[in-house]
Amino acid sequence: MTMDSALIRHRLPQVAIILVFLFALSLPLLIWLFQKDLVYSEAEKRELLPLSRLTMQQSITGFTHTFDQYYQDHFGLREWFIHRYHREARKRFGATGVVDVVEGLDNWLFFSSDNLLEDIEGKHHFSQKDEQLFWQKLEQKEAWYGKMGAAYIFMVTPNKQSIYSEYLPKVLQQAKKETRLDHLLAGKPAEERKVLLDIRPRLLEGKGEGRLYDMADTHWNQKGAYLAHQAIVERTRALFPDFQGRSDFHFVKGLHYLPGGDLATMIGRSKSMPEGRPVLDTTDFTAVEKPLPRQLADLLALPALQPQYSQNKKGQLRVLVLHDSFFEQLQPFVSESFGEVLYLWKYYDTEHLKELMALYQPDLVIEEIVERHLPRFLYPTAGN
Repeated sequence: MTMDSALIRHRLPQVAIILVFLFALSLPLLIWLFQKDLVYSEAEKRELLPLSRLTMQQSITGFTHTFDQYYQDHFGLREWFIHRYHREARKRFGATGVVDVVEGLDNWLFFSSDNLLEDIEGKHHFSQKDEQLFWQKLEQKEAWYGKMGAAYIFMVTPNKQSIYSEYLPKVLQQAKKETRLDHLLAGKPAEERKVLLDIRPRLLEGKGEGRLYDMADTHWNQKGAYLAHQAIVERTRALFPDFQGRSDFHFVKGLHYLPGGDLATMIGRSKSMPEGRPVLDTTDFTAVEKPLPRQLADLLALPALQPQYSQNKKGQLRVLVLHDSFFEQLQPFVSESFGEVLYLWKYYDTEHLKELMALYQPDLVIEEIVERHLPRFLYPTAGN
């Protein structure tokens, strides 16, 4: 064997290591170049930054800064790395590895972002000024929708810890005090009409009928959503005495087990924390999802709105629903109770809301918001 061939054979492992290292280093970039951008991170439970465009008004330095922030949210294998980190943190150190997930009793998980822990401890109330602003906005919205020919219901979906506080860590149970929503309702003006729909009493009363929220998810299950639907039907009857609604939904006795929900996903344990969920025993659904009429489709072209439109010949009233993720479990029930329902994800662009109201002409507007996002009702750009 010559000296050159011996040298080559000696260096081959080193070259191979370098090539593997370069490939591993460039793999996230290559995947980012060819994969479709995500708009929402299931691992972090937040919206990801969009790619900003370079404009004449923006400097190169400014663009590179915003692009760096964008790339940190979108590089290839990002979700996999986050899940792997969470799993290793759990395996090696016995912790979730996620500051936004709290492990409660009996394998219950709770979301702790948006100042939820401070809220449970009574440390996160609205200011008196914000409380006054809240009730004023509700009154103004009710009056505005009334002028547009629609009744208005503002429904607050409870945080899971508001219904199942007994599964919080004991230290939080001992520190539990009046929450922000408790304090807000306690200061409700005497003349305030029944616009706000607080469904906590119904859910607390219905806990004996079976679990209403998923143990490893922030959301309620279909049984919890059904109780909320019953509250919506009752409030609608108060507004429209001839309204019937539908209340003949039933659930099977057993549970259907699926991988754990969003909180289990955040800590990389969706497969190891299967969730038993109630199953509807009702099959005679009559509502049909329909394509949006052309004018509505043109007006609601933004993908973030995720518009859905249903019709039910046996139902009554035309309804517009402005909602977040909690309403997804409610949709089958609501579509069965009303004649036409237009669902819009999150919060509709208020600049075009008047145009939408004039075009769609709903009899009822239901605005739903989860309890922890109440500040966003006051200040739509608020982070929590």
